[in-house]
Amino acid sequence: MADLAVGLEWADVTPLHAALLASVVADDGRLPEPRLLLGRCGALGLADEPVPPPAGRAVIEPAVARRLRRAMEAVAESGTGAGIAPTGFPVAMKTGTAAQRRVGYHVNYIGFGPCPSP
Repeated sequence: MADLAVGLEWADVTPLHAALLASVVADDGRLPEPRLLLGRCGALGLADEPVPPPAGRAVIEPAVARRLRRAMEAVAESGTGAGIAPTGFPVAMKTGTAAQRRVGYHVNYIGFGPCPSP
């Protein structure tokens, strides 16, 4: 049971799920609707046209999201993510370690910025 509590063995998260977790914290507890952006091809192959995002839905209390945000900002400022943010672009982030059976451990990062208004 203690091994499961650490989250290294049986917890799975996709990149989309991780991005949504960061988005909820960045947007005061609102879960955005994932969407694909379509646009004309530009010099690098993509050029997004402005499309207003659909309204998200509240999934956690804003006060909880703000508390998580402060914790994530501390990770980027003086915790396990210190020194990762680009100069002049303050971020909030969560670092973590996960394991895949018979493959080993790997590191995960999620975050958002610029702070305080991502």
